[in-house]
Amino acid sequence: PAFIYSVDGRMLLKRPGQRARPLPLASSRLVEINADGSSVFSTHRSEGRDLLCRVDALSGEKTAVMRTEREIAGFALLGSGESVLVALNSAEVTELVRVDVSTCRAESAGLLSWRGRPLMASQLAVSADGQLLTFVDATEGDLFVREVRSGQVRQLACPDEEGSPECPRFSPDGSRVLFCQGGQVWVSSSRGGRIVSVYGNCRHQIVQAFPLGSDGALDHFRNFSTMTAPLAVPAGHLRRRAA
Repeated sequence: PAFIYSVDGRMLLKRPGQRARPLPLASSRLVEINADGSSVFSTHRSEGRDLLCRVDALSGEKTAVMRTEREIAGFALLGSGESVLVALNSAEVTELVRVDVSTCRAESAGLLSWRGRPLMASQLAVSADGQLLTFVDATEGDLFVREVRSGQVRQLACPDEEGSPECPRFSPDGSRVLFCQGGQVWVSSSRGGRIVSVYGNCRHQIVQAFPLGSDGALDHFRNFSTMTAPLAVPAGHLRRRAA
């Protein structure tokens, strides 16, 4: 129902059929909006600490949800934003922390590692049911999925393209992960295995892509490029190439 974008250092909230509204998030590093568009969450650094804040999308009122001396490398909203899964980086390892938005109470959800190797998470995203977390390891540039309850981590395949995976997002039912790499949009099963290229744009850089729809399939995704307006692309008409 809404998306956020930046113009000349200002953060704007845009809903279909409405004019964009400015938000008090000029210095924010990471920004996410909840499912119904009522709240915007952002991070920024102030007085030597990282802050996670919630902004009411209607009134613009800002409240602090978390303050920490560690780096907030990323966060993902659970449910409609009642709680937030935060990635805190320190000493070359990421700790996941679940924060209750109403009480600001934080509870550790464990350290991230894979086959004994500590992981430094970035670009977090959570499946709609809150059971799966996907992220990019900032050290090696690998893509992972973690089962939130069990803590089991598995690595997903990535294409032999320039750069690292960016902006991973789950399909509505959590069965697939969509991500950008090498000027293309790729899809992988969240359980691993073969990856497929579903869209390539040679003219513009693909900045971000979001799965759309509610039937559990990847029916559409939305491409935000640096040069064009958002583009809705039907998955049934996309080029598919196994990697």
